[in-house]
Amino acid sequence: MISGNRGLIMKSTYKISNNDIVHQENRRFQSFRDENSGKKICILYGNCHMSAIRDVLQLVPSFIDSYTIFPVKAIQEVKSPAYFQSEAFHTCDVFIHQSIQLNNRYGKEYASDNIIKQLRYGCQVISVPNLYHLPTCFFPQYTSEEEFMWQGSTVFFRDALLDFAYNRGYRLQEALELYRGKKKPQEVWRLLNLDDMFESFVRKVRMREEDWNIKIVDFILENYQSQQLFFDPNHPTPVLIKQIAKGILHYLNIRFEEDYLDSLDVLRLDAYEMPICSAVKEHFHMAFDQEIMRLTGKKVMQIPMDISN
Repeated sequence: MISGNRGLIMKSTYKISNNDIVHQENRRFQSFRDENSGKKICILYGNCHMSAIRDVLQLVPSFIDSYTIFPVKAIQEVKSPAYFQSEAFHTCDVFIHQSIQLNNRYGKEYASDNIIKQLRYGCQVISVPNLYHLPTCFFPQYTSEEEFMWQGSTVFFRDALLDFAYNRGYRLQEALELYRGKKKPQEVWRLLNLDDMFESFVRKVRMREEDWNIKIVDFILENYQSQQLFFDPNHPTPVLIKQIAKGILHYLNIRFEEDYLDSLDVLRLDAYEMPICSAVKEHFHMAFDQEIMRLTGKKVMQIPMDISN
């Protein structure tokens, strides 16, 4: 009986918690809607990339003349699927999403298709590129082995070159040579084939963008050698973010000045920026520099970061 009652109490508390989530979000949305009367309300749904895209769109005068963006949580910040029952998701005018798949890590309730089903009739739906975890060809040292903790926080990924150097007792200069050396460190990467990895990356993006309203693969192929497009396998640079924003603006038939948009200083997703190895840059004929890293993501560090610190 005690066990059963405890289960009932927990279940009841869960329902109340979900109701509170919806109620709080509804109040926030209603206030936002009143403050932005006369404008079409957009929701941008996905991971942290969407925050950067939102940053760009909100700086385009021709966009904010007619549209406003109601800020919703990134998918990784949503603690309960009850969040999607809030009024914002039922009444928005434009739903811009990253095509979150049914088999995502958070649950099928978080999938784009399930959210789209509850949008109001007539809501415009725009799917944009989701490049999270795809361009590993440019960061072959990235490994998804068990993450480690540092000062109470997870680092989200492992670095095979640094693991290799640590396990062999390398000094700093020896570890740096793994990154700066012209020869591909086959000892570490073993059978990895950069060309195969690149072809796999392009193939996946081409396949997925069949479901995207905003295309990106041709832009990547035209620019990956001349401009840094990714900070790490999970985060694109402002170059790609701005290109996606341009695609959204074109799709909405909004005129804008490309030079102005290109000049914008916007959110950089560089908190976990990884160095691109010299061997990788040489292999792919990359002509850009990557001297200073984590310009905005260095957090507690007060000095410019480069490959040695």
